[in-house]
Amino acid sequence: DISNAYLQGKEVDRVILYRIPKGGIPGRGIAEGAVIAARVPIYGTRDAGRGFWLQLKEVVISKGYKLNRILPSMFALRNEENMIVAVMSSNVDDLLYASKPGYEDAISEVLKTFSVREVNDTPFRFCGKEVNQDEDFSIKVTAKDNTEKIKPVNVRKGAKLVDALNDKENTNLRSVVASLSWVARQVRPALSYSVNKLQTKQGKGTYADIKECNKVLDFALRTSEDGIFFSSDQRLDWEDMVVCTVTDASFCNESEFVKGVLEPGRSQQGFVICLAQADAVNAKEMVVHPIMWSSTVIKRVCRSTMMAETFAMIRGTEAGARTRAAIVDMKGQLNMSDWEGSSANVMGHVWMTDCDSLYEHLISTKHNSVDNKRLNVDLMALRQLVWERGGERQEYVDHSRGDFPRWIDTSTMIADPLTKAMSCERLSKMLTTGILDLNPTQESLIIKAKNKLLRKKAKDAKKPKDAEHQDEEAALDEGHEDGDGNIAWRAVKNTENEMFIEDDPNTDIDEVLEEIEKAKELIEIADKNINDGEMKMLKDMAKSNHRRCGHKPRLVGRLDKFQ
Repeated sequence: DISNAYLQGKEVDRVILYRIPKGGIPGRGIAEGAVIAARVPIYGTRDAGRGFWLQLKEVVISKGYKLNRILPSMFALRNEENMIVAVMSSNVDDLLYASKPGYEDAISEVLKTFSVREVNDTPFRFCGKEVNQDEDFSIKVTAKDNTEKIKPVNVRKGAKLVDALNDKENTNLRSVVASLSWVARQVRPALSYSVNKLQTKQGKGTYADIKECNKVLDFALRTSEDGIFFSSDQRLDWEDMVVCTVTDASFCNESEFVKGVLEPGRSQQGFVICLAQADAVNAKEMVVHPIMWSSTVIKRVCRSTMMAETFAMIRGTEAGARTRAAIVDMKGQLNMSDWEGSSANVMGHVWMTDCDSLYEHLISTKHNSVDNKRLNVDLMALRQLVWERGGERQEYVDHSRGDFPRWIDTSTMIADPLTKAMSCERLSKMLTTGILDLNPTQESLIIKAKNKLLRKKAKDAKKPKDAEHQDEEAALDEGHEDGDGNIAWRAVKNTENEMFIEDDPNTDIDEVLEEIEKAKELIEIADKNINDGEMKMLKDMAKSNHRRCGHKPRLVGRLDKFQ
């Protein structure tokens, strides 16, 4: 923490005069009413903060650090092999930095340039958050102290839930929601949806909203020690890691005030952006570092679930692409004239969604047009990122670089609690352990198997009988085995339940009877273990009978029941 940071800023480029207030400046000999000229920025001027940042930037760069062109408050130091050995970020006069062993001198030189109030090692507080590092170098960040300072909104006696709030109550509600919003943005993604929903009621709240706000606050207080966890697991390697963006949306279950009128039918979108290990496109479990998350109402009214999921993916992947570009620039490999393409060539970006129709559309080798023109354009833009590398159309989706989608089961969707009020068990587990578990729950597997069976039955019920008969005929012409190893043949019968033989002038009845006798001999041993040779002979005989004389024998169930 740098003391009197503004006074240590870059010298001003204009004349600023200050009149000394009543009492003067004791001990300095400056009388009341005197006028002095300021050489450096003074707190209260609109460019004071920028003056200090310009001075900080100049000093840090002079010590070998490079300014990030995507995140302009981030600096990185690279060694002779172009490997990152130190990073630093600034939040006005608070600096956060880390260095590999042997590279601490650069940041020490930076701190010597300024008057520093204090330097803390872990555990420490940074911008209202508690940072703790374990012995294995894993890091946990919480906002316990600031969360516990938030007080609930008082409700006057006799008030009904539908009653509107007065000005003082609206101010109190706005204050508590703003405090919860800060906590949610910093370390508590699980609060994001509830806070965003309360933010839409600002200035037009009721006592029902105060009740909901206090309920959210109670949950935040009970779980105030929760935060985000950054695992030191070596499976997440800085050199080959990828950006992982998980997006989700809920369809048509939200409302939003538009010019003072509450309009229903809106959809909620949410995303979580993490750094993940290199095999994130296939791994069932992976080490992740959560970087960013968001829960907002989609401004545009969505006409389908597909549209809502597409808008959510666009918002999430655009934020993920910017995160990727910032990391690639830290590595010194970003070309600003083509920042999207150059960053995609260096680092992969996995898009995770539980919307099967969206996923299938993205990985399809050809674009399947949709009726909605706006949605069609958005889908084409997403497909361009998936299928093109360096401006060239690919024959298959390249998972080694660029952008590529992955479908995940709904039960593993960590962005789901950011789109609706629900249990956030899977999300909390990831934030606590640093492991993203993509193994579906047993309940989900059972439900999917049941739904698959119901869809099959519904499809079979709609199938015309003639088509069903043709399918059966095609399957049985060559004979097939049932689960018990029996062979089923088909006999075509007429209405008199007699064997039907097609009229063929070349048919020899004696040959037909001889073939039938051979078939009976094989039938007698059919319940025994039939070897491959006998199986082939039986099938060849079926083909021969059908081809030579139209005779189509059938066995129903066990082979000893010949029809």
